[in-house]
Amino acid sequence: MIRLQTQDLKDVLEVSRCALECESMERLQQDTLTLIERSLGARSSVYAHFNKNQKQIQLIEGAEHGVPNGAMARWCSTYHSDDPFMRRYLARLSTRSNNVIVSSDVISHQDYISTSFYNEFMKPQSIYHVMIIGLESDSGPIGVFGLHRSISAPAFSKAEVAKANLLVPHLKGAVERIAAREQLSECRWIANRFAKELANDGIAIVDRHLKSLYISPSAQQLLRCDVQLPDQSVIACGNCLRTHHIPATPRPFSFQTARPLVRTEVSALESIPYDLRFMIRL
Repeated sequence: MIRLQTQDLKDVLEVSRCALECESMERLQQDTLTLIERSLGARSSVYAHFNKNQKQIQLIEGAEHGVPNGAMARWCSTYHSDDPFMRRYLARLSTRSNNVIVSSDVISHQDYISTSFYNEFMKPQSIYHVMIIGLESDSGPIGVFGLHRSISAPAFSKAEVAKANLLVPHLKGAVERIAAREQLSECRWIANRFAKELANDGIAIVDRHLKSLYISPSAQQLLRCDVQLPDQSVIACGNCLRTHHIPATPRPFSFQTARPLVRTEVSALESIPYDLRFMIRL
């Protein structure tokens, strides 16, 4: 059995208190990154969101501390698929819950330093040791923290893994609380801003990753869906946006459902207090 010191428990309480006091996702990521990094003796750290769309898991750039500019974006877009530690974490999701992964348990030193992932991506950042702290909800992964040490530093210990596991429920609860509050706030804004259209038209509002934020009752009835648009409509919308970039004026597209061909259009919403959003009008 791993015995934690009094200071370890104080560190857990400090991170928990900080996460509880944060009022926005950005503040939560930045503030907790710094504390977790210090608590676990890491040199740098990152946080990424999970977005499940079209039955695939996508990683979205979040906060970063102590890594070169652009490194997080490169990892999310390219290198995460070559990351042996993320592969281990995602593989464990389908078999058993394992929120904390450390590099020393995943791959041998010789195998690790021979990978292009290490030599092209990690080594230039002076990163060798890695700890993954994953956050999961009932529907799947929601976020992941990555903590780093150089090759000259010791590997993350079993006591530090136990300490990280104590942090998981506090971080998960904070992320879910803020996400739910932000989603509710945006749904209220959408309802007020488009009250007339939503009452009569088939309309859906999606974010930049085409995740559904709001689907009007008329659209739900037409598409036979509830909280998420059918995959066919998401794929067709994505193809339209890739072809026309971000449309200032509505762009038509169509997709096939169990019913006849559905013709619709997508346009970017302007003057909104949130990140990029699109309106799909059926």
